[in-house]
Amino acid sequence: MQPIEGFRRGTTSLSRILSQRRLDGDSAIPVKLSNENQFFLNVKRPSRVRIPATLLEERVAGFKAGVPMFLRVRYVEREATSYHRYVGGGVWVPTAPKEIGRPGDALTIRVEPLTLQDFLSGYPRLRLRNERNRAWMTDEAEVRVGAVDNFLSLEIKQSPAVEGTSSQVVRGKTMGGLVFQTGTMFANFGITDAFGAVRKLRLYHNGNTRAWPGVDVAHDFFRVYHVTVDGVRLRLAYAYTKGFQTTTVYLRRPSSLYELGAVSEIPNRWPISRISKAYLVRSVRPLRDLERQMLKHGNNYEVGRLGAEIAYTVLGQKFECENLILNEPAKGGKDLQTSDLGVAAQSRLLVHYEPGWLEWVITKELKQMTRKLRIDLGYTRKAKVGYAVLSFLQDGELRSLVAEVQPKG
Repeated sequence: MQPIEGFRRGTTSLSRILSQRRLDGDSAIPVKLSNENQFFLNVKRPSRVRIPATLLEERVAGFKAGVPMFLRVRYVEREATSYHRYVGGGVWVPTAPKEIGRPGDALTIRVEPLTLQDFLSGYPRLRLRNERNRAWMTDEAEVRVGAVDNFLSLEIKQSPAVEGTSSQVVRGKTMGGLVFQTGTMFANFGITDAFGAVRKLRLYHNGNTRAWPGVDVAHDFFRVYHVTVDGVRLRLAYAYTKGFQTTTVYLRRPSSLYELGAVSEIPNRWPISRISKAYLVRSVRPLRDLERQMLKHGNNYEVGRLGAEIAYTVLGQKFECENLILNEPAKGGKDLQTSDLGVAAQSRLLVHYEPGWLEWVITKELKQMTRKLRIDLGYTRKAKVGYAVLSFLQDGELRSLVAEVQPKG
């Protein structure tokens, strides 16, 4: 028998049928779950009765029939909640999460509007653990979400501390409103990093048991499994199609992590097109133990991050490149650029190579970096100069070679 969406003229009114189950001033609605876990009114009728929008209008403050909105459902018997969407129309047909109810269950629900502020204020505390033993990340982290108007904060407490940082507050701003997706609500927000660029993140929650953050990497969102702060970086470990990766949001400029020695121009002994000048920074000294250990034992991503941080420091302090932006590698394109696009840069860091092969490796890397820079400069009409910043270990000393690359003119 097909479910009916209302009552024919002359039959007992819906409000009267429900009056036996309603206390004065109570907004509770009795429901029963179908074989698909959908809500139907729990009334004695020969067929299933969907929840009319007019009933919600009567029982839910702020609800208006026909106007789409997000809703929070509280289950009286379960002491649980779930999030839903009303798309408009004459009836509302939500589905209860399997963690809360099963087909045939009779439940009592209370419904209320769900705003973005409600969603953020009610977001549960997250406890994240480094279960996959990601290097350079703390063992445990706790994340609390706070929200005021369009701004939110992530209060991160971690154990053990990293470089003296046991807690840190990261602030962001909401981007758009709530979005409902397959039983789960999410809200986007952005963190403005130390370079003025906005990194997009996302908070998911189904209103009950499932809540997790996500991060935008290469124009797609991936689930974040762990976070770590070290006073300069917010590091996010996320699940990727090919495994687990790490991305970095800079909370402070990384130039505070390195001390540079003198820079001098050196002969351009590399027969590579468009390299006009070459310079050598004879000493690059990491100031913290964390970066020194990453230099020795880091994987490709971590070593690459150090190389980009060193390039940022060298170009900013020795070449007066203002308003530099350090890009995330997954974005592709330039490793670094100025905000006015006048300068483009590629960076590398060599830590593992066979003794006696350094000059050959430098030449090979410079060719690749210069080739990439020529492409970058060709795509950017505003570009005035490019830099290939190649850092390397030599005789136990970290140094940086800087090749100046001219655009095609």
